[in-house]
Amino acid sequence: MDVTETPRQLVKAEGKLERNETLTGLVNRLGAPVGEANAALQAVYSKDLIDHRRLRPGLEAETFVEDGRLTALAIKADADRSLLVTRTLEGGWQATELNAKLTPSYKRVAAEIDGSIYNAALKLGAGDQQVVDFASAFAYDIDFQREIHPGDRFEIFFETFVDERGNPVRNGEVLYAALDGKALKRGFYRFTPSDDGVADYFDEKGESATKFLMKTPINGARISSNFGTRRHPISGYTRLHKGTDFAAPTGTPIYAAGSGTVQRASWNGGYGNFIKIKHTRGYETAYAHLSRYAKGLKPGMKVRQGDVIGYVGSTGASTGPHLHYEVYVDGKPVNA
Repeated sequence: MDVTETPRQLVKAEGKLERNETLTGLVNRLGAPVGEANAALQAVYSKDLIDHRRLRPGLEAETFVEDGRLTALAIKADADRSLLVTRTLEGGWQATELNAKLTPSYKRVAAEIDGSIYNAALKLGAGDQQVVDFASAFAYDIDFQREIHPGDRFEIFFETFVDERGNPVRNGEVLYAALDGKALKRGFYRFTPSDDGVADYFDEKGESATKFLMKTPINGARISSNFGTRRHPISGYTRLHKGTDFAAPTGTPIYAAGSGTVQRASWNGGYGNFIKIKHTRGYETAYAHLSRYAKGLKPGMKVRQGDVIGYVGSTGASTGPHLHYEVYVDGKPVNA
């Protein structure tokens, strides 16, 4: 009797994670049975090779299915890191991390500002993180909403990494940031002091970029109302507006402008959800109309400059989502 073996069919499928989709859902969509998808991914999770709670849309995966049975799974976890999940001889699963060999290089972007530093930098090849690092270096010296003017120039010099084929894989740290404008002309170098081992930015005189209070405790906002006398949009009365309003979408993170102790984190009438922080040298800062507080924030808690303390909202006497920010010195309001 002749026995003819039927050739096995290997099907390869690839796809990207969609919004609100689980990684199991993606692997199943690419042809793997749900039970096998879960078992293969458990080999990844058990080694902490990927955090399923922080998956972003666009994550790439590739499945290898033979006669309806998953035989292997490949996941592009990062630009320079892939995960390969294969079956063991015993029928289980093993996950292997594959890291690309990267070569460091450097890139400089510089341009005249015509509207947005962010847009200009991205067009020239910088990434989101490089723009954030640039803004952080100058956060204590300049208000990007009020003190940047057309014709000002910026420069960012940062690390890049390329693979064996010379293809750019990812960007690294900003090593030098400079701003040449009407309000400020200054450059900062990234340096790690030997005393504390914490990298920071310093100018050519060795002075740190970090100051006592940040100029703006929020990123990506626009000024909707300045410090000074104004007509209140709800009450209609003319009175001193004791702070600065930053219009921003609900949920935008709000940062502690300086290190200190939380005095209050509760409802405060027209201020809505409200936070007040006490700093040294007689300074206090206040933050109003929040949608919610950072997890665990409470009076008496110590916070560090740059910590997220809450999120933009429109609670209390407010006509739209924004942060109302106040600075006090010895109990008296001052212009931030």
